[in-house]
Amino acid sequence: MKRAKVEVEGYLHNVSEILEGADHHKYFTALIQEAERNSRVVVFDLQRHNVFRSAEKDRTPVRLCNVDLSPSRQRSGEVDVIMNTASLLRCVRQLNFVFDESSRDVVKDVTVQHILQEGREYQRVNVTIKVLQLAEDRPGVTRSHQKMSRRSYDVADQTRSVSLTVWGGDGLQVGKWYRLTNISIRKFGGCTCLSTTAQSTITIVPDVSCTVAQIMENFDRKEGEIVTADVKVDYLCPRQHPLSSVNLATSLTRCQQCDAFCHTSRVVSVLRGILTIEESSGRMNNFVLDDFLLRKLLNVPSGSTPDPDVLVLRLLGEGSTRLHLKFRGQHVLDVAFVADVNTASSSSVPQSTECSASLSNMSECTATTDDMMLEEFFAEVQTEESANLDVEEKNEGCVEKQEGSNTSEGSVGKLMQERREVVVGVVAECRKGIQKGVKGKSKK
Repeated sequence: MKRAKVEVEGYLHNVSEILEGADHHKYFTALIQEAERNSRVVVFDLQRHNVFRSAEKDRTPVRLCNVDLSPSRQRSGEVDVIMNTASLLRCVRQLNFVFDESSRDVVKDVTVQHILQEGREYQRVNVTIKVLQLAEDRPGVTRSHQKMSRRSYDVADQTRSVSLTVWGGDGLQVGKWYRLTNISIRKFGGCTCLSTTAQSTITIVPDVSCTVAQIMENFDRKEGEIVTADVKVDYLCPRQHPLSSVNLATSLTRCQQCDAFCHTSRVVSVLRGILTIEESSGRMNNFVLDDFLLRKLLNVPSGSTPDPDVLVLRLLGEGSTRLHLKFRGQHVLDVAFVADVNTASSSSVPQSTECSASLSNMSECTATTDDMMLEEFFAEVQTEESANLDVEEKNEGCVEKQEGSNTSEGSVGKLMQERREVVVGVVAECRKGIQKGVKGKSKK
């Protein structure tokens, strides 16, 4: 059904800068002061931005023609005025009410409890909070394709706690109080969060209270086995526009949105993992891991372009692979592999067997070494005794040469036999001691 076009008359206030939505459409907003109410205006015709600015500055009464009315996303029970290229802005000579300075869009100061109970998504609020802890710190990309840091904090006041996402700028100090203005209320997976915008301001303030509400977990956890996995690689131009096709072998790549070429070496690869996790109850859950988490999980260097099939093999592994995920709605906050207890216990058995085998080998090597040392000792004794007998033979001189020779040979043979028996006895005793030691270690 085609919506009827209407006309709205009044004065313009709060003309914003040019913004960009999630669908990459650019727009700007304003507030129009009517006779009985104030309405938010969303303008998609960017060429009228300067005209709106001038009308606000000069306090010119205007009439907006051929506009649509849409339920407001920020104010309950109110409507937004939608202008497009077919709408018209006309100046009128006079209205039956005057320009009211107080009609400007005033952002209200609220508490965290009010935000959680009555806050509408995309509503702008002011709040004073204390930073309790840093929950997440990672790079991010805004709707306008700008790279900047994205930090998530757990914050609270005296009433409740909530999650706050801060885009860009310096990090907040844990334990300090801050006043946040023009903060946007967002909802993810049924959980209410806060996020800074381009118009937000953050100011450190003195401590408001000694006690605040405790941190309330606004995320879920699941653990299960990976049953299916796939990895996709998306490519972005240097201005973060998605590229439909990229040939890495060429030197230049064309971006349709930029309507220009860029060096292929400047093209950015973004990984995306699609997983199906089976819980112990048999329930299946699908999750998507973004580039940051997938590279962190598989230890893939930032900026590299790995083979997706290799990453899938690493995700599935040779056997069952389990994951522990922390998520909010469809957004995964953290992921990690879970060690398999059975695998860990079974791996300890071969280790002990290997240790016993090593002890046995060491014992055998010790026995062999002892035998070699005893044999060398026996050879040295034999050589020494022969030398001593030769010296005695020369010193005696009164015995005939033949008789002395026979006597020497007999004496040497007798001494060698005695020494051999002694050495054999020592060797036998050493081997008995070594065998007892090996049996004792194997029992342990």
